[in-house]
Amino acid sequence: MLEEKLAAPQHIDNADEATLAQKALMNLSPQQKTVFCLRYYDEMDYRQIAKITGSKIETLKVSYHYAKEKIKKYLEESI
Repeated sequence: MLEEKLAAPQHIDNADEATLAQKALMNLSPQQKTVFCLRYYDEMDYRQIAKITGSKIETLKVSYHYAKEKIKKYLEESI
């Protein structure tokens, strides 16, 4: 279920889930938060994000992966 929610952008079902998602985002580093929000919510590709942040695509992919894992872990522990 959590994997499906993080697999593709979609609307959050209720206020409780929205609150949990916001708290999970607050636990990310600034780099991870930026990459995650641009990739997940704004649906940008890594090339676009690299232009905005000045980071390498490989670095962005790693940051996104770790951000996603941290969010999943936070949500699993909170439910």
